[in-house]
Amino acid sequence: MTRLLTGDVLAGETQRLRERISQFYSRLDSTLKQVFREAQIRENLETTIAPACLSSLLLGVVEGRLIHFVRSEFNASPLEYWDTQWAFLRVNMMQPIVSEL
Repeated sequence: MTRLLTGDVLAGETQRLRERISQFYSRLDSTLKQVFREAQIRENLETTIAPACLSSLLLGVVEGRLIHFVRSEFNASPLEYWDTQWAFLRVNMMQPIVSEL
């Protein structure tokens, strides 16, 4: 599955499969943006950078971890250092909305 999501096995595969993987990532991107919009409404939080930029960053992190896992021949855990990295991302990606009086 990881090779599929990173495009590693897609070299000789059908165009339809490539489109489905692309669609998966597009939907994930849309879902992340929706989560950011809902956080603004429900949690009074806003992204510290543009929502589209933050979504792209998070997708890059996910894809990078998958690619690293495949490149290591499935020896390097995609969760290595995750706790520390996620703590950093979590603290820096959203902030409370400050209303001006």
